[in-house]
Amino acid sequence: MRIKTLLLTGLLSSALLIQGCTAMLWSTEGPLRFGGDLTREESKPGRVVKQDQLRGFVQVQSPDNPAATQLMVVGKDHAYLMQQGQDQAKALIDSGLDVSQWRVSLNKNNDFKLNFYLQEPKKDAPQQLNFNTQMVFYFNQANPTSQQLIALDKIGAKLSDIEVENGLTIHVYSMVVDFNGQVVGLNKQLRAIKYQQFSRDYPIVMYSPNKSVTHVNYGTLFKQIALTPFTLIGDVVLVPLLFISGVL
Repeated sequence: MRIKTLLLTGLLSSALLIQGCTAMLWSTEGPLRFGGDLTREESKPGRVVKQDQLRGFVQVQSPDNPAATQLMVVGKDHAYLMQQGQDQAKALIDSGLDVSQWRVSLNKNNDFKLNFYLQEPKKDAPQQLNFNTQMVFYFNQANPTSQQLIALDKIGAKLSDIEVENGLTIHVYSMVVDFNGQVVGLNKQLRAIKYQQFSRDYPIVMYSPNKSVTHVNYGTLFKQIALTPFTLIGDVVLVPLLFISGVL
């Protein structure tokens, strides 16, 4: 009887040991994790889903409400309505500084592109395509006057080193603006404007979100947006301040 009990105890211990080893083999947590990750989430980089060509920058000025000015980036295929961040841009435009001296800097290591990062369309507005981007504006004037320095300080511009297209580095006042906006369709007013002629092409490159939860047919979405002209409430005015240059 004692021998039988010992045998049963041994068999039970062996079974528990095997079960424990199996659990350790499949474990994905704790210090004794031998199984590794059965599933894992990967942050996939966004892919290019659309390219446009920069034509210019405009302000939409409402005659009834001057404070409701909107800033838009205009491309060949679409327009890009700036929403969050446009107050900073408007402060720059209304600063009293010579608008012809302002520049938009682009990354020379990125082929002088404007990169727009698309956001996942919301379920309640699947036809609305939003984006975020960052732009660096700099005041291209050496030795600003005391009045200009006061105006630059008021809008938050700081001294920084900017590398221009010819490889030279200039020490100028600049400001960084983070924009959120919406891709919209061009209308007759936006198409009719005579935009400044750039010395080269400046692509607007749009990237899908880093991690897409749902499949988005961007080709169809961009076509639908292009076929829906944006309604402008006010007059369209070309903004001459935003000439392009390179940046570090």
